[in-house]
Amino acid sequence: MRQEHPSGWLELAMTPARALLVDAILDSPPGHEFTTGTISERAGITPQAVRDHLDVLVDRGVVASVDGTTYRIVNDSVVLRELEELNAAVGAVRVGVADERFGGTDPDERADNAGDTGSIPTGRAERPTPNRSVSNAD
Repeated sequence: MRQEHPSGWLELAMTPARALLVDAILDSPPGHEFTTGTISERAGITPQAVRDHLDVLVDRGVVASVDGTTYRIVNDSVVLRELEELNAAVGAVRVGVADERFGGTDPDERADNAGDTGSIPTGRAERPTPNRSVSNAD
């Protein structure tokens, strides 16, 4: 039943291969270009599995086709921005650090937990905000 009318999250993580592909894209630098072979190695899935899922990611504005065999991560993708926020929130909870955006701990406790920086480790490549100029943006 859920698969007939999936949420956006479920649509992106519908299969383990697609979830691994999205995770590899999140770990890539903004605007990164890749072929099915290179991203399949990074994701740990087959090139055919990548090809099977790229249309969904193109349709959702996560990646864009450069020439039919090469794809580029879309710098100002709303979907990627939201996934990165989700990743930051989950990462904050995982390490016991949360800030006000995630309804978390007070600043003193957060600084103690984060080595006095109050930062939230995400383990992801930084993406420019949509207002920031990027030379290879769409």
